Order: sequence, then C-alpha cells, then structure tokens
Amino acid sequence: MELTITDTADNFESWLNKEFVTDELRKLISDASILIVPFENLRDTPNPLLFPIGTEEILRYFKEKLPSEQLIDICITDEDYQEFAFYSNYKRLGNFMVKAVAVPMFVTILSAYVYDKYIKEDNTKPQYK
Repeated sequence: MELTITDTADNFESWLNKEFVTDELRKLISDASILIVPFENLRDTPNPLLFPIGTEEILRYFKEKLPSEQLIDICITDEDYQEFAFYSNYKRLGNFMVKAVAVPMFVTILSAYVYDKYIKEDNTKPQYK
C-alpha cells in the first residue's frame, strides 16, 4: 500500500474558509488536529465534493484510537456528505489535513487501520506453517 503525501498551499485556515463550510461547521471543526477533507472536482461527477467509500469507518476508527486532547473531524456538513467508489483494487483512504503536532499519532493510527482493514484479513497472501 502506498501513502502519498503532497506539499500544498492549503492549510487548516484555508479549509475552514471554504465556501461550503458553514459558520456552525467552522465552530465544530476549528479545534480539530486532523481534518478529513473532500476530493474537490473529482473527474466529471455532478457533486464537486466527494469522500471515498469507508470515510465514516476511518473517522470512527480514529475517534476510538486518538487521545482525548487530539480531535478528528470531517470538513463537510452531514447534508453535503457524499461518498464515491472506484471499482478497482486501488484503495483510497481519503485526504487529510494534519497539524504538525498530530502527525506522529496520525501515522501510527493510520498504519494500524491499514493493517487491521487490509493486511490482517488478506487471505491471498501465502500461509506459512
């Protein structure tokens, strides 16, 4: 599995000020250390803001594992939340904005999630005795 980290001019402030982020949502997510952010204008889909299938599962996993002083949230209202699927073997876990203080915890929890979800239960790998 490949993890792609890209350098971007986006930051928490720019995401909190996106036109689709309501004042109420901004208040809810402003204390987050990790934001799950949508793919914007993906392919030719009618909805310009999409999350990969399984985003809610990742969100729950992180909420269970993160220490109480670090918060994760999703950068969209419930009404605007929409998932997409690619029907291939390629796994998309999503786009995340992570504050520097949360990077070590993020990497640890994401690694555990990938292991639990994709590696531990993979029956295609050779079984050694």
